[in-house]
Amino acid sequence: MGPGRSSRSKVMDFIMFQIIAFCIVIIYLLYWFVREHDARSFFMKFAVISAASWIAEETSIRMYHFYQYSPDWILFLGHVPVLVILIWPLVIHSGWELASQLRAKNRRHVHLVAALIIWIDASLVETISVKAGFWSWNAVGVFGVPLIGIFGWLYFSILSILILRI
Repeated sequence: MGPGRSSRSKVMDFIMFQIIAFCIVIIYLLYWFVREHDARSFFMKFAVISAASWIAEETSIRMYHFYQYSPDWILFLGHVPVLVILIWPLVIHSGWELASQLRAKNRRHVHLVAALIIWIDASLVETISVKAGFWSWNAVGVFGVPLIGIFGWLYFSILSILILRI
């Protein structure tokens, strides 16, 4: 979204971004529905991570006022865009899948590698998304993102992986 663009054009870009992201979520879910031998388990984990990510985000916003999402998101559940709630399970699951392909000898290493992949992803997404105006932080940090913005999702991903045994 270039600096010389009209606000209407920026909003349209943001709406298009959300439509494309939603399509990615649907394609990912359809892919795993067809591929997974236990689709019910996959979708149950997806639902649990979605709910947990919403609780974590909604709590952080309401209790601590750490950040807020742009009002240009299409659909919210409380203070959190629904699309964000649907994306977190994909980030965690794809991090796990990528780490699993590395074929670590010890399952514990797969957990740690997955968490590291998710952490790196979150670090990039946080800074890019803040710059794009998708959300903003109320605390000071590098590139507009405080450390809690990056480490919070590292902790969340580790807990999700360990508890759900993805």
